[in-house]
Amino acid sequence: MGDEKEKLSLLLMHWIEHNKEHAQDFKRWAEKAKGFGEKRWKKIWIHFCRN
Repeated sequence: MGDEKEKLSLLLMHWIEHNKEHAQDFKRWAEKAKGFGEKRWKKIWIHFCRN
């Protein structure tokens, strides 16, 4: 059980970092959408970045 606990801890740290990278991508694309005049999509992406 100790091995599974350690593995879960490592996976959680990995997933948190991975999701932060996705959030950065979402923010970049939201800014691009804003530049295209797509405020609707920017709001959607910003919503996902917050959650």
